[in-house]
Amino acid sequence: LTAFGRSASARRELGRFIKELMASQDLGHQNIIFDLQQSSETGEAFSAEEIVDTAITLLVAGRITTADALPALLANLSEHPDFASRIAREPLEFRSIEEDSHTLRFVRESLRTSPPAGAYRRACCDPRASFDLGEHGCIPPGCTFAVHLRPYMTDMEGGFDPDRWTPELVRERFVAFGGSQPHACIGSNLALLELQLFARVLCREYNFTAVDTQLCVDAKNPMSLTYKDGLRIK
Repeated sequence: LTAFGRSASARRELGRFIKELMASQDLGHQNIIFDLQQSSETGEAFSAEEIVDTAITLLVAGRITTADALPALLANLSEHPDFASRIAREPLEFRSIEEDSHTLRFVRESLRTSPPAGAYRRACCDPRASFDLGEHGCIPPGCTFAVHLRPYMTDMEGGFDPDRWTPELVRERFVAFGGSQPHACIGSNLALLELQLFARVLCREYNFTAVDTQLCVDAKNPMSLTYKDGLRIK
């Protein structure tokens, strides 16, 4: 099968699994699939296909974000053993994905210095309309452009400092997943949970060191930097 054929086959299999969960009598009430099946004051319940699409989107979005963020998180943990020891003492259970903790603050600082997506692409879809930038001019109709967020995150004083991320600063400056605006990353909560769980398990159960944290240009994507030799760990 081609890559497209394999992805289509995987989607069908995942769709069948999700529909089996929907029909299960043991599906817990604190479950996104259960919630999507229920009507509420704000709208009707999702159809089966809408639930499948939503679940797959959440899974893929969270998986891609996590995969891109893990190398930098691992390198930063290796370079800051004092924080790693604090993280190792935190529990594996989560009362809330964004409950303030040493782990969450460390993950956010790692995302600040090495965001999985440093820019967001947008386009003027109306062929007759331009995008007004005020005193900076305008973007012609149909032209693709990028909103570059990295300087807003990286231009913060104090070096690598996870303790900076108080709940107040998070609301003001944390935009690694697009902030709190309507078009933020749909997989942000899943990615935050996976990254925190990875950090806690790693720091609890392993002693590790990154052999070489030198960054180099990614041959597959010259606009990005990657770790030399794939970030070897010992």
